[in-house]
Amino acid sequence: MTVLHTIHNSTALSAALDRAGGGVILLLEDGVYLALKPLPRGEVLVLREDMASRGLTEDKLAEGVKAIGMSDFVALAAAHSPIVAWF
Repeated sequence: MTVLHTIHNSTALSAALDRAGGGVILLLEDGVYLALKPLPRGEVLVLREDMASRGLTEDKLAEGVKAIGMSDFVALAAAHSPIVAWF
């Protein structure tokens, strides 16, 4: 299984990228703002519900960033180990 990195704010991203060797990045909470500009690595997902609560729409996402729903998040969490939360 691969690592799931959950990024909860913009300051957490650089720490995660410096220390994370791979895996999937999921942007949550205020971390969703990072989905508006290109990110320097692999698979990047953003939680649709957190985007909506902040007034962001999918048409504003950077290229390569994919929005997922809460049920997708649950499936993602079940399929990855470990899950590392970055705050």
